[in-house]
Amino acid sequence: MNIKTLLSHFMKSKKVEISELRAVIEQSGNGHLPLSCRVELLQSIGNVEIVNKVFAECCKKVYPLWGNEIEDTLLRKLLCSADECLYHGKGKADALVEEANRLRNYVEGQSCTESMAGWAVISLCYSIADHADAMLEIDEYEGEDDGAFEYEVWNTDFFASMAFAGGNPFVDEGDAGKRREFWNWYLDTVETLCRKSDVPLIRIDAPKKKEVEQNTIPQRTQTYQTPAILSKIQEVIDSALMLYDKDYNDKWDKIIISTRCMAVGLRAKNAVI
Repeated sequence: MNIKTLLSHFMKSKKVEISELRAVIEQSGNGHLPLSCRVELLQSIGNVEIVNKVFAECCKKVYPLWGNEIEDTLLRKLLCSADECLYHGKGKADALVEEANRLRNYVEGQSCTESMAGWAVISLCYSIADHADAMLEIDEYEGEDDGAFEYEVWNTDFFASMAFAGGNPFVDEGDAGKRREFWNWYLDTVETLCRKSDVPLIRIDAPKKKEVEQNTIPQRTQTYQTPAILSKIQEVIDSALMLYDKDYNDKWDKIIISTRCMAVGLRAKNAVI
């Protein structure tokens, strides 16, 4: 029995479960579909290709929310490459991860909605390389929801839902109606791809080569390397040296500084600078 026949039988047996998941969405106050429900659904499919294609469709649905003109071309190229890899077998997963890592810092620095749409694409590339293990082989999973995990390990579908709804349901952000709309669309997408998985559901056009060549990733200075922070750190070092010289004559080669950020400045022990 081939994969299409198997999936056809699967969908017939899962219609009741899908309807139950729709009920969960409708009854949820914030419109969220819990991770435990998605894990159970996707694991019952058990097909890496289908799971990653569901994730790819999630990315394409929220991609228009990515609004940065400079970065737009580079992220679109990455998403198109992932789409080509999944639907046409072109390219290698390692190359997707390499490019995702190159764009990751910049994506992380964007505003909420843009960042979530960008993170969905980054997460998709990791999922392709890892054979959807974060869903299909989730380690020591005991039914926790997405909010119990650090954002670095959130799945593509959750990132996309936040982008679509405009925020994180676990901190009372975003629109519950939009989130409910997204997860119902998500279930539709799962059903559709289980019936026919060889054709993309949402089309995305690859950027022209000239567009890509004209775009570069803006360099982002780490917070601790900005002139203001470096100046504060130097003040701490100078003060520490002055205090040390009063009481000790020993030679030493490093200073360990423990500080807290406060409205009035940096507090290092009892001194505020």
